[in-house]
Amino acid sequence: MKKTFYVFVLLSFCLMSAQDGSPDSSFGGNGVILQEFDCENLYIRSSLELNDGTILFSASCYTSATTHFLMQVDENGNLISTYGENGILILPDNFMVFNLHKQLADGSILIYGENLDINPNYDALYKISIDAEVDQSYGDDGALVITQSNFYSKKFVILDNGSVLIADYSNDETIEFVKYDSNGAIDNSFPAITTAIQINGDYDRLAQLSLSVTNEIFIGIRGLEGELQVHTIYRFNEDGTLNNEYGTNGFTIVPEPISETDPYWFNYTLLQNNEIIVSRTLYDWEEGLTETRIFKLNENGSTNSSFGNNGQVIVNSYAGTVYEQGNGKLLFHGNVSDFEGGLNFTMMRFHNDGNVDNTFNFEPNFDEMGSYGPLHHSNGKIYILGSTIWYNAPPMNFIMLRYNNSPLGIDEENTLDFSVSPNPSKDIFTISHSSLLSSPKPYAIFDLKGTLLIQGEFEKQHTEVDLSQYESGIYLLKVENSTFKLIKN
Repeated sequence: MKKTFYVFVLLSFCLMSAQDGSPDSSFGGNGVILQEFDCENLYIRSSLELNDGTILFSASCYTSATTHFLMQVDENGNLISTYGENGILILPDNFMVFNLHKQLADGSILIYGENLDINPNYDALYKISIDAEVDQSYGDDGALVITQSNFYSKKFVILDNGSVLIADYSNDETIEFVKYDSNGAIDNSFPAITTAIQINGDYDRLAQLSLSVTNEIFIGIRGLEGELQVHTIYRFNEDGTLNNEYGTNGFTIVPEPISETDPYWFNYTLLQNNEIIVSRTLYDWEEGLTETRIFKLNENGSTNSSFGNNGQVIVNSYAGTVYEQGNGKLLFHGNVSDFEGGLNFTMMRFHNDGNVDNTFNFEPNFDEMGSYGPLHHSNGKIYILGSTIWYNAPPMNFIMLRYNNSPLGIDEENTLDFSVSPNPSKDIFTISHSSLLSSPKPYAIFDLKGTLLIQGEFEKQHTEVDLSQYESGIYLLKVENSTFKLIKN
């Protein structure tokens, strides 16, 4: 299937700056690495940064027969030669990995996929080893079934410890929550609960399920009112009961319902402070234009009218995802598709208030992909991972792009009241305020990917923070309007 050589695009002989959004010229050829495959079509399904910083991909190669496989590379795009056969592991014929979700502390990986030998009727969650051996003790004979009922009525989210929360909508306008532990068994410490909700319009689908850093539950549902789509976000307490203080009786309706006849994409990003960025995409068939509207909802569910321009940001692109960086800036990933399926991707970065961040200057260096997806690596770089489109083949190439990015991008304004010492430190950092504190000051510590690690309150003029349990590297401390790099050596 594979030709064992790299194909590089021509190097640019001009020196490129390391401005955020520019191709990383130290990666491959001008930020691009291509890997050729003997396929009529190649589809990259998902990617995952593993605990050791390497990257694992799931993909499918379509010829007269279909081959599903996993591929492992290091952060510089080099195939891990000890993985499978020269970096590529062919999966059994009846096993397809849709999404690589999470690697656990013991090295096992939770994936969502299809394994006809174990579970012939439904898609399910599986726990596999790095070599794709299925853990038969997980769930029911190796599978935790997700989509036994209507695919549009059930969603799941995986917690940091590997436990799984499933939300299932019923036609009697209730949501049932069930939690499973990291072994796929029912978590009896979380009693299954059914909560009644108010549906706006006729129910169409459960679109999204998210957990906040405090384990509150957020659900997005699409309803229909005649020819209009109505997008509603619900907020539940950690125990699955509706939070009636959110919005109106526990829910908020995203502004401006849109036409049912327009192709659309509705998703949201839950920020660390429980504000929400909502993205909705419209397509104008007559003009052939794609437009994404981005809104911001306050922590209480109200619309933030000061966000962007009169409460919204408009991007001429199909919405993929909005990613919250460690410094609170918002990185938008989108694309524009041609009628043959070719995708031209784009990136933009916004300040938290919706204004464009002009320090991020996206410079595209590859056009017309057949499949693609972004990956935000712990090294701070942005990877775009995909494949060439069929009409530009042969050859059919796996594409790996790397872009410069500073996920910290610390604004030094308002940091004078606090100081950190020693910095770097092997374990203990002392956070000092210039004067005695009149009231407790909440703080949070994140890794470079934006994952919340520690939160608490500073109650004294000098407070110690212990990072001894974490690996060496750079961490981000946020307190009030201040942001600090903590360098652990």
